[in-house]
Amino acid sequence: MLTTIFTATYKGEQFLPTLFASLMRQTNKNFEWILVNDGSPDNTDDLVQEMQKEADFQLRYYKKANGGKTTAINLAIPLAMGELWFMVDHDDFLGDNAIEMINQYYPQIKDNEKLCGVTFLRHNHGGKPIGTQKNPDNIITDYCTYRTVYKIIGDRAEVVKTSHFRKYCPIPTFENENNCLDWYVWLMLAKEHDALFIANKEPVYYCEYLPTGRSNVGIYHSSRGEMVCCNLLASMEQASFCQKLNAYARYWRHFLLARNIGFNHAYKDLSHKWGVIALPIAYIKHILCK
Repeated sequence: MLTTIFTATYKGEQFLPTLFASLMRQTNKNFEWILVNDGSPDNTDDLVQEMQKEADFQLRYYKKANGGKTTAINLAIPLAMGELWFMVDHDDFLGDNAIEMINQYYPQIKDNEKLCGVTFLRHNHGGKPIGTQKNPDNIITDYCTYRTVYKIIGDRAEVVKTSHFRKYCPIPTFENENNCLDWYVWLMLAKEHDALFIANKEPVYYCEYLPTGRSNVGIYHSSRGEMVCCNLLASMEQASFCQKLNAYARYWRHFLLARNIGFNHAYKDLSHKWGVIALPIAYIKHILCK
């Protein structure tokens, strides 16, 4: 059973060797690595040439004009040969037994069409779990309920059936936006599918939140894209009224930032027309944050 590990990289020359080394250490080599260079102005090309010579697994490398992680996903997902799809950021790395652990749990969901993936805790470099699910129990639920009902926070290592992920691609993109909207797919999956969430003690995925990382740089030049995702979140049955209201406030906040979409268009797109009541909240925040 093949797993496709996908990585989009931009200015990742200093990080990729660590990720590559962790892939070389895998105790199970039944995976491919699709690496997409998102127009990075560094020496990634030369670095990858050396890694391809050394790799004892299939390393497939593609280069494209800069457009953000979303466009890299849209390029790679049709090319994936693995039964499973596993996205790993270029500044993160895997535990030595990551593929082995994926193979251990996958049989529990393989033949169940309702279950779309296996999701693991991420750990920091010190081996401490990230986020709030620190209980010893595994959970079967959908990606939205996991956040809105269980109120669990923290990024996770999502391993999803490639066929299921591919159903919701290409992910929407917008001209002149540098998009990173993979959460669109997790929400779409949550409308129809559950996943198995593992409270793993052994690290599968190591990450740290860097000052230059996406989580710490605010708006990712994707206001129109964020509007799509916020509107989608507000449409979810699993979200409470307060969570929907907050999503609509974010929707209108990005509308004010976008400046390339008219009010009538934005209002027409609302999943619930009452979401317009969040516009004053967004406007006040917009003024205060200037």
